[in-house]
Formats: sequence, structure tokens, C-alpha cells
Amino acid sequence: MNPLWPRLKPWLGLTSVLLVGVLLGAVVTAGVMQKHLRAFLRDGPPRRSGEIIVSRLSRELDLSAAQRDEILQILRDYEPKFRQINKSKKLASQNAFEELRQQIRACLTPAQQPRYDALIERLRKHNSGHEDAKAQRNFLQGEHGVHGGFKK
Repeated sequence: MNPLWPRLKPWLGLTSVLLVGVLLGAVVTAGVMQKHLRAFLRDGPPRRSGEIIVSRLSRELDLSAAQRDEILQILRDYEPKFRQINKSKKLASQNAFEELRQQIRACLTPAQQPRYDALIERLRKHNSGHEDAKAQRNFLQGEHGVHGGFKK
């Protein structure tokens, strides 16, 4: 018998337990993320997401109170559209997102518009390669899958 075996056995056991934990955590996390993505695609964004988006845009673009109210109303008006869009209607959702972005852009001053365009471009680059969650991140502007992508 190898004299190292008694000393390695506990470490191999611990490593095995940790590896199983990591794999189990990854599987559970993937399942939860898929569940949330399916719910988003079926039901649309969470109710409070419009307020979160407006808050972030306000910080990034120095929106006036009137602009915040107008953009929040636009987001609320679009909620029914997003509730009807499902995964099989990807093109329709992309068109709706672009229309939404254009309406938000129209609320901004000429000085804010280039900053908004740059912000959207950063988000598009950030989101590239994530096809399954792209619709969610485009609408929610990448923040945590729900609220994390307004990074500078």
C-alpha cells in the first residue's frame, strides 16, 4: 500500500464533495435562470422594471422630471405588447424594442441623444453572444439579467 494514500484520502474526499457541490449549484442555477427567462418571454418584464429603467436612464442622461414621467408611461404602454411576444416571435420583439428605444430617444434633448445612442451601443456590444436572454437584456438594458448592464 502506498504510504501517501492515508494522507491523500481525506483531501480526495473533500475535493469530490466540493466538485459535486459546484456541479449541482451550476445545474440548479441554470434551471432557475431558464425558468425566469421563460417567465419573462411569456409574461413580459417584471412590473417594477419600468421604474428601474427610468431611474437608471435618469442617472445616465440627467432626465428632467417630465422626461422621467413620459418615459415611464411609454414603458407602461409597451407592457401589453411585451406580454404578447413569445420566443417564436423574435423579429417582432426586436422591432418592438427598437420602436421603444426610438420613442425614448425622442423624449431626450439633442444633447442627451448622442449619450443615449452610445449607451445603447455599449449595451448591444455587452449583450452580443447571449442569444437566449437577448430580448430580456435589450428591454431591461442588461441589468442583472434584470438589472445589471448599464455599465460604463
